[in-house]
Amino acid sequence: MEFRKHSMLLIATVVILPLLLVLSNCAPTMVAPKTQPPRTTISAFSQGKQRYEAGDYESASEFFLKATKSEPTNWLPYNWLGWTYFNLKKYEDAVAQLKIANAIKEVSGNHQGLGQSYYALGGFTAALIHFRKYVEMDPKNWFAYNRLGWTYFNLKKYEEAIVQFKIANNIKEVFGNYQGLGEAYYALANYENAHTAFSNALKTCQDDYEKEQIKISWAGKYVMQGKYQKAYDILGPRPYLGIEFSAREGGVEIAKVIKGSPASLAGLRSGDILTNFDGKDLRGISNKKFYEEIIKKAEFGSEVIVQIKRDGSYLEKSLSVGITPHMAKTQTDRKRRDDLVEKEEAKTAVRWAVIIGISHYQDTQIPALRYASSDAQAFYKWAISPDGGEYAPSHVKQLLNKEATGANIKKALFEWLRGALGEDMVTIYFAGHGSPESPDSQDNLFLLPYDTQYNSIATTGFPMWDIETALKRFIRAKKVVVIADACHSGGVGQSFDIARRANRGIKINPISSGIQNLSQVGDGVCVISASSDNQFSQESNRWGGGHGVFTYFLLKGLKGDADYNKDSSVSLGELTSYLSEKVRRETRNAQSPTVAGRYDPAITIGK
Repeated sequence: MEFRKHSMLLIATVVILPLLLVLSNCAPTMVAPKTQPPRTTISAFSQGKQRYEAGDYESASEFFLKATKSEPTNWLPYNWLGWTYFNLKKYEDAVAQLKIANAIKEVSGNHQGLGQSYYALGGFTAALIHFRKYVEMDPKNWFAYNRLGWTYFNLKKYEEAIVQFKIANNIKEVFGNYQGLGEAYYALANYENAHTAFSNALKTCQDDYEKEQIKISWAGKYVMQGKYQKAYDILGPRPYLGIEFSAREGGVEIAKVIKGSPASLAGLRSGDILTNFDGKDLRGISNKKFYEEIIKKAEFGSEVIVQIKRDGSYLEKSLSVGITPHMAKTQTDRKRRDDLVEKEEAKTAVRWAVIIGISHYQDTQIPALRYASSDAQAFYKWAISPDGGEYAPSHVKQLLNKEATGANIKKALFEWLRGALGEDMVTIYFAGHGSPESPDSQDNLFLLPYDTQYNSIATTGFPMWDIETALKRFIRAKKVVVIADACHSGGVGQSFDIARRANRGIKINPISSGIQNLSQVGDGVCVISASSDNQFSQESNRWGGGHGVFTYFLLKGLKGDADYNKDSSVSLGELTSYLSEKVRRETRNAQSPTVAGRYDPAITIGK
């Protein structure tokens, strides 16, 4: 059984959350012919299979390598060699062999192996391509949809992930499908559905180990909401730290700390290296040993001293093991202090916005858009309205059409927004075209300012990495919302970027994925894209007399339609859920807004 390597390496006391998929680590099933000619010697390929099935992957790789040289036109040795490298965690070598196998003969197992290898390397966009093909070639395999679901999850395309997990569950109910649903629903702040999914996951577990993984993951979600009694009801009196970790040579590196967990209350941070736990040296320890022999054997409710390495210095922290009444009390006291700080900051915090809309381009080879600039104007009016966002006009910069040159956009992001303080909030809204540099440079992504030259996008477009630089180095605000509608139709029935590359056979527009990747800059950044990467954004006069469907519902939601809890404000969690439902329903699933980032879903971008 392979263990799932999605973005959470470990929640609480788990080594690695299971991928739940028996087939994921195995080469395709080999069907022998009914009769075989007698052989005087065993072939290298057969010897490789024997070693593989015995778990001796190093030896198997040597035999399969010989087989590829003796049978260079047979896809099978390359396929098995690829899976062998995968089991040896030599993922780049696995990709190379599986590509050769697929070039000789395209089969679902090659796409499965390529998808999982790219996934293991963190190349989720590449994995997505192969898992989509895997689903296409093996449409009745629940595992294929599960893999596709986790890939969407890691790309922070939670709505798409939910769709795939549901399809997988319709084929075969397994706890991994429900677990994926729980994680995706929680990421969308749909807590009710998330907890229902985790409950169903627990019911479909096959053994105690699976149940333990679900319980820890589920309890962690309640901890993040401050619902400690519910978390305790699930876990009971067992060791719990609230960390995601990965063993390293120098100790155990903390990848993430669950908010409100014992580790969080002890002051542990992402990036800390645990070198000693309650007197036990952790240098050179494995993930499994750290879990089985250190954490699981820690006494529930005890206070242990842990040593960490942070920024080259060694520190000691006192850590409580498990979800205890003391933890809840400590968290309550901390929340009171945090609330006081937030209230004080709210008195002086300022909202800033840069609003960009481009309908007409200087270079007429770039198709005009009907409502991009009017969408931006409508968003601007909402932002400065006393009944809307209540942004001070002096803190809102609007750039429309001719004003939205590359130089002006850069000046707004790199210079003007430097006036925002840490406690302030920044909103960046863009409506216009986006495009890769060229058909041969799909990873170089650009938004297109007014003065972009169609044949010189590399030098006249606005690089996506410049936005990333602005977020990392020039914008100090800790709360940033990026709203982008950059995959518009170019009047040719498909996105502008797909249209300009149609003669190259490229079908997927990567702009939405590139926009969502901005969310990886750091905590506090929320990125909302109008559509997913295989769609284009629709605009028509039937939406409010002339709007893109995304901005039409964005404004309706901000004006109160998304206020589900009727508290007279619209949170990001409410807004993103509202947008997803309304836009998908209005366009009959032809357009699906996506949201990504590590942000507080309770914050608002308006009053």
